[in-house]
Amino acid sequence: MPPPTIKTGTAAGETITADAGGSIIDALAGDDIINLDDGIDTVTTGADMDSVVGSYSNFNGDTIVDFSIDDGDSFVFEGAVFKGSDIIWTLGTSMFSVDRGSGPETAFTITGHTGFDVTGEFMAAYTGPQTVVSFQVYMPELTEMSELDASDRNGLINSDFFAGGARRFDINVDAAVSVSVNHNAFGYYAFDGSGLITNITLLSNDISTYFTGGADVGSALQATGITTGSTLSFFLISQTNASTFDLSGDVFEFRNTGGDPGNLSDGSDLTFFVNTADAEVTVHHATSALNTDSSVYVTSGINNVNNTAGLGDDTIRVGFEDGVDGDFNDVVFDVTQTLFL
Repeated sequence: MPPPTIKTGTAAGETITADAGGSIIDALAGDDIINLDDGIDTVTTGADMDSVVGSYSNFNGDTIVDFSIDDGDSFVFEGAVFKGSDIIWTLGTSMFSVDRGSGPETAFTITGHTGFDVTGEFMAAYTGPQTVVSFQVYMPELTEMSELDASDRNGLINSDFFAGGARRFDINVDAAVSVSVNHNAFGYYAFDGSGLITNITLLSNDISTYFTGGADVGSALQATGITTGSTLSFFLISQTNASTFDLSGDVFEFRNTGGDPGNLSDGSDLTFFVNTADAEVTVHHATSALNTDSSVYVTSGINNVNNTAGLGDDTIRVGFEDGVDGDFNDVVFDVTQTLFL
């Protein structure tokens, strides 16, 4: 058997592809894409954000060195669909496997990983037709009337999770921890590949009814129509009194000052319109780039149940701040992908 080929990247970042007979790859610095093959590969990711890509069989038996959550490294499993709960890995160990119930689909070794002192776990996000695995932090603890530390104001984690292509996203408001004196409206939209804001949907004129007994809290809200190539995000209309928009009949838009349809590139130059008229409301976006001074109104993390690993790694918990007290619990909700699983 010939020896594995040796491949070395550069500091600029590039795509490196392993040979079928096995390769020893050192990606060095830069944002790299490392494509595996069916040989036994040893990959050192190096600095910056790297993605290691391959099928179940491509990963099987390989060794991944220097996988870092600080850099945002990820594993991309092509043609694979699985949940975070199918991942078998324990902090402090090196063996990583995926098992959907009938034995491991793949098993490989990760060593020299960095940043894993942060409380969290691996999460799987189906982006179609692939599943992206990354290490994500747990949701910080929220306390009513206690200002959340700046270091925990992290926006929406794991953009891959919110990518379109899933059947739908279920949104469950947690009535036990959501508290607000306001009667805020709540909705979602998507960014398409060009940054255009599409699918603008208002889900509730007063989201507080979901934690004060005015709504059926047992029923999940849903974000639908988030197509492949688009990304889901959320918005909150901060208001003292509930709005009275027709959720199914009114036409909702975001426009910039030029009157054009809103785009991610517009930043905070956005106004909420209802039936072509300025609604004259204050909007806080989960995507901080759309807020004035890029202010952060959302914190998020894996919804760990009783701080027990493996019980919340298919769900992201989100806490919104409406601008009153900085506690980020003005509505707290869990987002789950409903997939073809």
